[in-house]
Amino acid sequence: MFSVGIHVLDPAAPVTIGAMIGPEAFTEVKYLAAVQQLCALDAVLVVEAFARATGRTSGGLVSAYRMEDAVTAVVAMGSVPGSVRDAVDQLRDEDVRIGVVGISCYRPWPLDEVRKALSGLERVIVLNGAFALGSGTMLGQDVRLTLGASDTAVHDVVAGLRGRPVTRGSVRTLLDAVLAGEVDPDRVYFLDLDQALLARELALSRPQES
Repeated sequence: MFSVGIHVLDPAAPVTIGAMIGPEAFTEVKYLAAVQQLCALDAVLVVEAFARATGRTSGGLVSAYRMEDAVTAVVAMGSVPGSVRDAVDQLRDEDVRIGVVGISCYRPWPLDEVRKALSGLERVIVLNGAFALGSGTMLGQDVRLTLGASDTAVHDVVAGLRGRPVTRGSVRTLLDAVLAGEVDPDRVYFLDLDQALLARELALSRPQES
């Protein structure tokens, strides 16, 4: 994909590393950093070639679980796919065509692999704990950009903030609501909200009648 030179310490050709860079060269430095990042994709693929030869894997770029005939996929990272798989197994027993796509390599973003894993689906449900106020989750935005102008509906779900557990029961309740058409894909959804607490706080924020 990309190749870069190897930096060596050469007294005959000294260099400065980590110095402040002005606007005249900063764009080029950031471009080179982006190229270096993309090289990591090749490194992961080399690791996967080793895994095929030895039977030991590091997870690769993405992982797919019960995606063979799926029309719905849940996308998540870290430990969350474990809880999701349990809920997906339950739904599979009820003849729901759903699977899980786990993102093992987030940066650099494995665009081609994610696009292939999610192509042709009716809906994608993204669970992520990193989000931008007023927008959506980081992972959800990447998935939307990857799918582009496809007809796949993307549900952006904020889950696991500050280490709050993402349980199989919560995931199952969420998936049932999405599959029943009760969750708007154009609005960010927050998993496991304490509705009583929110009602009290929202009531305090409303203008008081005199």
